[in-house]
Amino acid sequence: MKTQAIKQWAFSLINASSFEFDTLMARIPESQRGVVGELKKWSPKDQVAHLIYWIELFVANTKACRQGRAIVSTADYLTMNDSAWQERKDWTWPDVEANIARIFLDVRGQVQELSLEELIDARRYSVETDESGPKPILQSLAYELIAHPSHHFARMYWAFGDREGVDSLFARTLRVTNQSGVLTWSEPTLKKIQALIEQSKTALR
Repeated sequence: MKTQAIKQWAFSLINASSFEFDTLMARIPESQRGVVGELKKWSPKDQVAHLIYWIELFVANTKACRQGRAIVSTADYLTMNDSAWQERKDWTWPDVEANIARIFLDVRGQVQELSLEELIDARRYSVETDESGPKPILQSLAYELIAHPSHHFARMYWAFGDREGVDSLFARTLRVTNQSGVLTWSEPTLKKIQALIEQSKTALR
């Protein structure tokens, strides 16, 4: 895939993720929108707020890389999840909607400022490391915008018995991730979607 096309694919991830957030919000039953969750039993709005938190952190850590500052470690992610829930548990439905709009403006702006090299070369910038080493920003972007949300969205659709919602989610996310020119960065997310599809075969029997 040519240089410009790779950068455009990054924006296609943003567009696809924004569409999935909006679609989910519209499909969540009215009766579930104001449900107050618990620390170990999140409501639908808690799950969306959780996803917003992790996209916020991705943006903040990417900005820190660009400014030569230390990134926030995500090693203790379970404690971070609990703290984020405490901070956001009183968000109203309009709060959630407003923060979705805000975070997608933020992530779009951050990606716009990155060069292709900064997106794809983990030696330049990386906000995520595993046993195989640092991951490029583009791979982390795919995870935070597609893989992680799909994990939660699928489970919400399953809980609502919304087969059409989950099947459409999978079809669209496969299209945006299963492209030959970007598999270097999309493959971990693609494998996550494929695993969710297998789980869905029993979740909605």
